[in-house]
Amino acid sequence: MKVLYFIAGPADKQQKQLAKETGALIRDSLAWHSGDYIEQCDAVLGEAPKPYQQFGFHEKQPEALALLGGEVAEPSLHELILNALSQLDQANDAHWTHAGLPNVKAVESILGLDITRADISAAAPEFRREV
Repeated sequence: MKVLYFIAGPADKQQKQLAKETGALIRDSLAWHSGDYIEQCDAVLGEAPKPYQQFGFHEKQPEALALLGGEVAEPSLHELILNALSQLDQANDAHWTHAGLPNVKAVESILGLDITRADISAAAPEFRREV
């Protein structure tokens, strides 16, 4: 599993330790700019730029946020949906519509919440089944 750990500036000792524990590659979130190449990964940690959030957050995201010195906030519906989308099985037809969109019921099952197609589209407008 490829995990990118985004930190603004140099990583401190605790952040390096978390990266080592999770097998994450450290990236400077300040070095990424709109229009830059999006490095493919399976999950992200820390202060991931918005385009990277489509990959979903690693389960250690609360620890990564705590190391930033801020409050650990509950994930937003947007973040929860992105994480659920990253768990869909490309090979499982029940996870997808005929048009290649995520099946709302499959995403709800992962989340344990009732959502709508509009919620999914707002979180990841371009998310489709890989053909």
